[in-house]
Amino acid sequence: MTTQEPLPSNKGAALTWPLWATILLLGIALGTIIAMSIHGANSRFIYPLDDPYIHLSMARNVAEHGVWGITPYGFSASSSSPVWTALLAGLFFVMGSHDLIPLILNILLAIGLCVYIALRLRQLGLPPGISFLSLAAMAFLTPLPALVLSGQEDLLHSLLSLACLDTAAIALADPEDRRARTRLFLFAALVVGARYEGMFLVFVITCGLVLSKRFWTALAVAAAGAIGPL
Repeated sequence: MTTQEPLPSNKGAALTWPLWATILLLGIALGTIIAMSIHGANSRFIYPLDDPYIHLSMARNVAEHGVWGITPYGFSASSSSPVWTALLAGLFFVMGSHDLIPLILNILLAIGLCVYIALRLRQLGLPPGISFLSLAAMAFLTPLPALVLSGQEDLLHSLLSLACLDTAAIALADPEDRRARTRLFLFAALVVGARYEGMFLVFVITCGLVLSKRFWTALAVAAAGAIGPL
């Protein structure tokens, strides 16, 4: 049995500099846009849409009053992303209620998405220059800065979708991998709970399982996706 030799230091640097360069460019873009936004709003950061404030209001009510609703007086199903609202509520409960938490969380998620894509590009063995161009295109054609500043759940949903797809590929390739199946059930619920459009991804995965004659697994994945919004 042979062990994989560690990469030489110069090779490791060649594989990681595209990621760091992309994160640096993303940071410069975000810093510039945020500074311009604060300057134009009398030294206050404001999200461009009203949706983030709906999530903020619901998360505050959950954290401070234990009420899932737009007001602290009663339940209302006003959130299009229960997972995002619950995540914000958990952070508010621990750290206190701050309007900038969705922004900070989205910055971390954007970095996480860059890392995720960089790892996949590394597995493909692409040259560093091509990896950098691919990462930069992903970051600025998506575009990540706009999604970060939106204060919404799009980046969380993107990461969960990629994780769900990767796990589905593993589960389809190896029917005996129980851990992959368990992770697939979890990601199916989370991806729909993070954004209801995730049901289309779960539907595609379910169809793939049916075509592979994995009927019980397909049924369980569909059920997990249906549970997600609850």
